[in-house]
Amino acid sequence: MGYMKQVGGLYAVSLIALVGVSAVTAAKAWIIQPVGDALFDEGMTSVQLLGLCGLIAGLFGVQALLNFVHAVVAKVAGARIVRTIRRDLFAHLLRQDRAYFVTRTSSDLVSRVVNDVVRFESTAASAVQNIVRDAVTLVLLFGVMLLHSWRLSLFSVGAVAIIGWFLMRMNQRIRTLSRRTQESISAVVRQLSEVIGGIEVVLTYRVGDRWRERFEKVNQDYYRTTVHMERTSAAVMSVIQLVIGVGIAVILLITGQALIAGEMTEGEFLSFLGAGYLLQTPVMSIGGQILNFAKGLAGGERALALLDDEPKLTDAVDPVSLPSVPLDIEFRGVCFAYEQEPILDDVSFSIEAGERVVLVGESGAGKTTLAKLLLRFDDPSKGEIRLGGVPLPRMDRASLYRATAYVSQDVFLFETTIRENLLVGAPGASDDELAEAIRLVGLDELVGALPDGIDTEVRERGLRLSGGQRQRLAIARALVCGAEILVLDEATSALDMDSERRILESLFKAPVRRTIVGISHRLSVAYCADRVLSLKRGRIVEDGPAHVLAERDGEFARLCRAAGGSPYEVRGAAHKVPRPT
Repeated sequence: MGYMKQVGGLYAVSLIALVGVSAVTAAKAWIIQPVGDALFDEGMTSVQLLGLCGLIAGLFGVQALLNFVHAVVAKVAGARIVRTIRRDLFAHLLRQDRAYFVTRTSSDLVSRVVNDVVRFESTAASAVQNIVRDAVTLVLLFGVMLLHSWRLSLFSVGAVAIIGWFLMRMNQRIRTLSRRTQESISAVVRQLSEVIGGIEVVLTYRVGDRWRERFEKVNQDYYRTTVHMERTSAAVMSVIQLVIGVGIAVILLITGQALIAGEMTEGEFLSFLGAGYLLQTPVMSIGGQILNFAKGLAGGERALALLDDEPKLTDAVDPVSLPSVPLDIEFRGVCFAYEQEPILDDVSFSIEAGERVVLVGESGAGKTTLAKLLLRFDDPSKGEIRLGGVPLPRMDRASLYRATAYVSQDVFLFETTIRENLLVGAPGASDDELAEAIRLVGLDELVGALPDGIDTEVRERGLRLSGGQRQRLAIARALVCGAEILVLDEATSALDMDSERRILESLFKAPVRRTIVGISHRLSVAYCADRVLSLKRGRIVEDGPAHVLAERDGEFARLCRAAGGSPYEVRGAAHKVPRPT
């Protein structure tokens, strides 16, 4: 109702038009009496008959105009509601933290924002107006019937009351079935998205038949729930029609006897019977609209339920902007657990502005978690992270994200051009800045050879490019945004060592000295950094330059040996990579 109030003016116009339609419907029932009496009156002239015919045609013309106004205005109001709800849902999703999207499937979110909102608009929103229109029509038609016989009118009211009671009993059942139908649609979308996203795995392991069976299962479930709901809806409407039919038959019997007994004129008989007959349209319509309203509410409940999900990460009431000081990074006793499973345990260290640090450790040691806490994708369960001396929860997240850039192993590119992907973090970047970033990551030759150059479409998820090319483009995107802190999480894993060396050389020799926090399983990269932080089971067990850690025969040396060589052999693999100055 809150969303419907936002288009209250349009709804008022639409309702006025609907009330007009109802009034004309009642007028068409009332006019039957004078027309019928006049036709049976031998003194009626052709001019009078022509006038009555013109009046009838005029009533239909007015009704057609009012219906047109209602249809257009109501549709505009409904479209505005959909636009507003989707805007609010999208904005609310953007306020959620990363963990929220780990626990919710993308297909379910898409289904709620797209399918459920449309169901709400097309049924619940329009049903409200149609119910009002039909209710007004019923009242006016009852008024016409009261003019002729209050006893028969009360009988008609009783029949409508029985129908209303039956509809209220069936309302909750229809809502439940509709909710199940929407959930089954979401399951179909989820299966389809999964197969399309993992088509290479499906083809490689020849599991198409297995996934076809899984899709058929959810598709069959959607079929069953839809048929069940439509069968129930059809049964409800059939019962309503049966009650109406019996009621009209009784009215015809009573009024027919009154006509035979001379207690009614022919015009009164036709008018009363016509009003009773016209009752079936609004009663049937109300029945259908109440069912649609129940279906729409089920969709609205699923969609708007997203707004009840409060963001886990929020900005402070009075957030602090990015300080104009060197952005030193400091972790103080940071702990983090995911679903009660500890990931980081009492992690403390600091990184000076402009320093290059590499995190090493076994898989699951907490390297990526540490990087994402720095970016405030999550908050630590204990401890504190400071940037430029300001605790991250106190900092405006927009300022934080302007100061940082993140490149992960799993690169995501938007379905647009190379240029637009580079401009994501810096919409105002010049062509020279884009060209320099492309050159630094070694993509200049590739871009120059493409048919449309930098304006070439990369297609969905960047599938037009290889894995290594996508990683280069992601690094270039991070460079274009001009962030002071660059977080590289296995960002060069798809590159050969020579390409990796050239990119690292470009980053270290760049005119702007950025703070670089790298994560890599290639331990030769560690010899390029100022310092190495060695993690084991969520704790930092070593901190220092790579060549110093290699002498200690600790965790770093053990990782080097596990990689297939001594620390000195690993260091030799990095001899072409320049040490930072």
